[in-house]
Amino acid sequence: MHRRGSYPGWMPVRSRTTALLVAGAATASGALVLGAGRGLPEWLFGAALLTFALLVTHRGVVGILEARGASARAAALSAVDVGDVARRAVAAERERLSGDITRRLRELVSAVGAEVSAAREAADPGPGLARIHRLAQEASAELRRQLGLLRRPAEDDPAGSADAGVMSPRPVRADVAAAAAAGLLAAVEAVVHPRAEGLPWSWGSVLLTALTAVTVVAVRTAPAAGACAAGALYVAAAVVGAPVTGGFWCLVTVGGLLWSLTAAGAGGPDGAAAVVLVTGSVTATGWRDPDNLAVLVGFELVAVVAGLVTGRARRRADRSARAAADRRRSLAAATSAAVAAERGSFAREVHDVVSHTVGVVAVQAAAGQVSWPDRPDVARRTLDVIGDAVDGALAELERLEVDRPAQRTELDVTALVDRIRAGGTRVRSVLPARLPSSCVDVVYRVVQECLTNVVRHARGAAATVEVEAVGSAVRVVVSDDGPGAGEAGRGYGLIGLAERVAFVGGTLTYGPPPTGRGFRVTVVLPVATEQVPEPVP
Repeated sequence: MHRRGSYPGWMPVRSRTTALLVAGAATASGALVLGAGRGLPEWLFGAALLTFALLVTHRGVVGILEARGASARAAALSAVDVGDVARRAVAAERERLSGDITRRLRELVSAVGAEVSAAREAADPGPGLARIHRLAQEASAELRRQLGLLRRPAEDDPAGSADAGVMSPRPVRADVAAAAAAGLLAAVEAVVHPRAEGLPWSWGSVLLTALTAVTVVAVRTAPAAGACAAGALYVAAAVVGAPVTGGFWCLVTVGGLLWSLTAAGAGGPDGAAAVVLVTGSVTATGWRDPDNLAVLVGFELVAVVAGLVTGRARRRADRSARAAADRRRSLAAATSAAVAAERGSFAREVHDVVSHTVGVVAVQAAAGQVSWPDRPDVARRTLDVIGDAVDGALAELERLEVDRPAQRTELDVTALVDRIRAGGTRVRSVLPARLPSSCVDVVYRVVQECLTNVVRHARGAAATVEVEAVGSAVRVVVSDDGPGAGEAGRGYGLIGLAERVAFVGGTLTYGPPPTGRGFRVTVVLPVATEQVPEPVP
């Protein structure tokens, strides 16, 4: 595609390059004219011809170089490994998220830890527990805000400007100015040239010559139509006996239309007919001036050949550019999908780490406030539970900032249940001595999220955790006898669990149990032929 005002057949050349080419053509023409003993008219004519030849040749060379560059860029992009690009993008995104997302959460969790240390040393831990409770609420609000940002879809960058590749439907001002100048030059030459040669002239010839020159106005928008119009005027002028007079304007109009037409790749019968019509009519008119016929035919040949070379190079460059753009879109799509998946995974991990800790901290801080000062041992024990939860969360956040957490084991699941019990929640568990390694992390997150919901939304309820092998799958059931779903039925927790479970090909269902009281989450995870041992209470 080409930008507005840069039709494929036109010949944009930088002004400095143009000046150098004109100077070179004038110098070469001067040397030839001096060597042949000719005068100023011959020098001007030779300089104009050489300038045109150099311009179209230069444009062809530039087109070839651009095509090679575009091909090299397309080849380089095609050699890029999609997986490698996606991995680098994911690594960069995780590093960015680790710095931007976890910083504030880590600060809040660390502040809770500092308050725990201060409260342990204080004679009255009540104020410290109140501050811990407020920090837990602030951390919960910050977690929801961060998760909302993580799950917000990224806006696509615009593929390009609105008018990229749009060709102007009408001649631009430069074309109109060029046509006006060519028409005026043609009219002057149609009067001056015959008089200088002692030949008859007529106003009809002047008018038709000027009209033919003006057809260059279509050089950008419709070179085929412009070439046909020029050829038709040549023929009409010959028929009415007022032939078109040649001159410098031919370089602009005839040369420009032929070069533009062939460079634009106007194939098919219409394009071929336009080239034949204009070259045939101009050449036929040239028989009236046999001395310059060879120059005329050579000039047309240069225009056509240079246009064909330039057009071929440009079409090759366009194909390479389109291939490169397609490859970029493929790489961008793969990268975008990988980054989106990473953001979702990061959101789940942050939620799992912080939400569990915040839930435990909030409940224990409230319990400690209620217990003090009547039951100081209970209040002090809540500080220990909060401290353990904070230490675990900070350790997990640190691992999350560096890389993904290490593979968990069955002992982590048991330790999780024990921490919830230590916080005062009654938990009955049936856990296997060993779990398939492919399922341990998901099982841990399921139990963690479900027990966190019990702590936060069903205070005082008893929970049951059952993990067992069912054929070639592992079944996890976490239930409680609390008031019902409440807030547990909404939010990011169950959404994240559903994503985790679906990612490994499992199923998740939740709702009230058959008794109608409480809440139950059931997850079934597929495993390989690895056997799960008998459960141990």
